[in-house]
Amino acid sequence: MVIEGNQYISTQKIQALLPIAYPQSLLRVQPQLIARELRAKAPIATVTVSRRLFPPGLVVQVQERYPVAIAIPLMATTSAIPAQRTGQVPVSSPGKVGLLDESGQCIPIETYTSIDQSIKLPALKVIGNPDLYRPYWSKLYQEVNRSPVKISEVNWQDPANLVLKTELGTIYLGPYSHQFSYQLNVLDRMRKLPSHPSYSQIAYIDLRNPEAPVLQMFKSADPVKSDTP
Repeated sequence: MVIEGNQYISTQKIQALLPIAYPQSLLRVQPQLIARELRAKAPIATVTVSRRLFPPGLVVQVQERYPVAIAIPLMATTSAIPAQRTGQVPVSSPGKVGLLDESGQCIPIETYTSIDQSIKLPALKVIGNPDLYRPYWSKLYQEVNRSPVKISEVNWQDPANLVLKTELGTIYLGPYSHQFSYQLNVLDRMRKLPSHPSYSQIAYIDLRNPEAPVLQMFKSADPVKSDTP
């Protein structure tokens, strides 16, 4: 048997999930049944199973659902995520945590961990109702993934104000819109901000108007306008 296309789940794990009893005549094998069973047991988007006459055997081609983010609903708990692989999660109420692939498809964490406990979970976290952000997720994720500034969390709890946690601090963006890419470009131009004497006093960076970024300080009632356009 040949397994092709897998990158996230090992060949051995996939073989163990296949409903094939050995020894068995190649002609008795039901490719459609094998494909259906594999999709039901593993995070697989598509499966193609074909017979190979010489040398005799099966070729199983798979396309995995690769997790790119941990999806945390409005009500979630740190205990819902394996702490040794994810660190702290900034929410405290009970709820169901899952994984997101690049298309926005939600996948239960157990789908991966039940197959292989050593699978490393994504570092990126998304907080909010998946039904609200799913239509925008694929495009947003591509932008986040390409961002020169590292983004560790996307908080969509308030649709009127998308909040990012980044290596430069907390970023307020307002509602998600066509200017998201430009907002990230402006953020990239603020890379020298950590060298500013008052950097530790910045509560968040307000990029709701990317043409006029604002630094909201912890100890000041008045925001400070950034020099970065």
